[in-house]
Amino acid sequence: MKVYSMPMTNETENNMISPTRTVSADPGLLSHEELLANYDGRRRRTLEELITKEKLNRLNSRKAHVSLWLKRVRKRVRWFIDHARIKISYGDFMMAVTIFVLFGDDVRILCFPPSADGVFSFFVSLSFILFALEMILYCWVKSDFSNGIFQVKGYAFSFFFWLDLLAVLSMV
Repeated sequence: MKVYSMPMTNETENNMISPTRTVSADPGLLSHEELLANYDGRRRRTLEELITKEKLNRLNSRKAHVSLWLKRVRKRVRWFIDHARIKISYGDFMMAVTIFVLFGDDVRILCFPPSADGVFSFFVSLSFILFALEMILYCWVKSDFSNGIFQVKGYAFSFFFWLDLLAVLSMV
């Protein structure tokens, strides 16, 4: 916001406290003298005191808002921990395994000592077995071999079969 100071004319000077007035794009702003003026005899506050008071009010308001928000979140988390029942589906479990396979090695390198490599290797091997078992079960359940092995309908030898096979083999 641009602020300009301009001299006052004789006509407006009688109505104002000082010969200069702070003018801005907002016509509701008062001059420094008008802000500092005290018409009922109380102590005049300096502009710095007013600014400091406003900053403290804003800070206290933010702190109160954050504090109230944290209390609400804490109450909901406590309810979730005490009462919520989590039922995880097969798809959700395999999604978690996929995320582990994608990012687990990076997390291991960044956050864990070399002594944890064996545990991560075990979980990667378990993930490989789960993915291979999933492919076998999908071929068995979602494919129709009634017309022979070369005329299969469904999952086996489809685009997603080859995509899954490539993903499993890339884990080796």
